[in-house]
Parts: sequence; structure tokens; C-alpha cells
Amino acid sequence: MRKIALIPARMASTRFPNKPLYLLNRKAMIHHVYDRAKQCPSLDEVHICSGDKEIWEYCQTNDISYIPTFKEHASGTDRIYEAVKTLDLTPNDLILNIQGDMPYIPENALRVLLLAIETEGECIATLEWTKQFPLISKQTDHNGCVNSTD
Repeated sequence: MRKIALIPARMASTRFPNKPLYLLNRKAMIHHVYDRAKQCPSLDEVHICSGDKEIWEYCQTNDISYIPTFKEHASGTDRIYEAVKTLDLTPNDLILNIQGDMPYIPENALRVLLLAIETEGECIATLEWTKQFPLISKQTDHNGCVNSTD
């Protein structure tokens, strides 16, 4: 079973244009997210998914794995779906969708999320934050996964 993190990104945000390449401590936001994901020993692969030339160029310059996608996707989920189709997946592989605007996501939060998916067989799980620690929100999907919160 491979565990693959995909980070969707686009430059055309209406609220914060060019957000993925916004510099935080002299490094692009998307680079911080990628680095955090790479720190997670539970992940086998990490890729940025985008249809923007500027993001592709940044990834090339900084040796960041990149999967090209259609520029006009309506959502990050659409972008992830396209990227997934390019990977040689087995039914047991896990895909983790990490939002490209979470530069300070703790690596242990990714481990908690992966553990919930692996041990509890959830189809969809979303991190929720409290002041103390992350919780897992289990959501129902078309495959009948349970809807509850730990």
C-alpha cells in the first residue's frame, strides 16, 4: 500500500491571487506545505498538482515533484482527480489531499489522519482543529462510510 500526498494549487484565487507563491520566510507557501508533507515518514510520495506555468517553474527550480493538471478546474478536488489518473494506483493505495495554503500543518497531524484511514477503514476523513490537538471527522460518502467525529 502506497500513501501519496497530493497538494492542489492554483494562482487564480479570487481572495488571494498568487497565493501558492506568496513568500513566507523567503520560501513560497506551497514549498512550506510540500516540505511539511515530506517530513511525514508515513507518506511514500508527495506531489504538487497544478495547471499554472509559474507553479511548474517554481517546482522545477526547487526540485519539487509536480503533476501537471488542467488550469481551469473548478476545485482542488477536480485537480486531485485528474492527477490521480496519472498515477499507477492499486485499490489499496491511499491518497491524501493536502491543501496548498496550509504552510504550518504539523507533520503529526498527517500521521493521525493516515492512521484513522488505515485502521478504521474510512473512505473520507478530514482534520478538524481544537486548541490542543487535531481530531478526525469521519464523513459519509457514496461507499457508505460512517459519519461521526472522534
